[in-house]
Amino acid sequence: MTTVYLIRHGQASAGTDDYDRLSVLGQKQSTLLGEHWQRLNIKPSAAFAGTLKRQQHTAQLVLEASKLDLQIQTLDKLNEYNHTHIDDLFAMGKKSDDPLGLTFDDYHATMERWRDAGPQAVEGYESFQTFEQNGMEAIQAACSSGHDSIALFTSGGVIATVLKQVLGKSFTHTMKSVWNTRNSSVTTMLVEGDSTYMIDYNTVSHLEYHADGSLITLI
Repeated sequence: MTTVYLIRHGQASAGTDDYDRLSVLGQKQSTLLGEHWQRLNIKPSAAFAGTLKRQQHTAQLVLEASKLDLQIQTLDKLNEYNHTHIDDLFAMGKKSDDPLGLTFDDYHATMERWRDAGPQAVEGYESFQTFEQNGMEAIQAACSSGHDSIALFTSGGVIATVLKQVLGKSFTHTMKSVWNTRNSSVTTMLVEGDSTYMIDYNTVSHLEYHADGSLITLI
């Protein structure tokens, strides 16, 4: 049996020229998670991250602060979908990285159009169906390494689509989960053979510990 920690990256830099860069707060959130793991003696024996800068940097800061001497192994199936491409194709002029100008209904409609385009209709871009499969395939690949406890640094879309498959959630429920997955949150599962069990979702006890609501973000 493998304990799997799915960690969403720290706050990204929405509204700047590089969304994929951790903000100053995102760096702090990641460091606080590592310090929390050290206090609780949580010690994953392997670490994996997608190729995105915000995922890799989050992994580095968490491991450094928790004093875990682990090499970060890269799994590109932990990558978030390319929101810029999806916006261009399906958002009807809306922008995903404009949190003040985007409602949940806007976001849901964009993702629904992407889903309904189907696996063959988005030439040159990843389909929603492929993206949906990637997270579980990444978990299976990481678990095949034989470690009993692994940390996977990823993004909200990956976490939500994994939960869709584990818990049988609807599309709308899944989109709500993407919309509400908190930065540097931890989702914990147990994987045993072909079975995956949910333990907890979207926890930020490492941030709540400091009794400062400004540490808890969704971007």
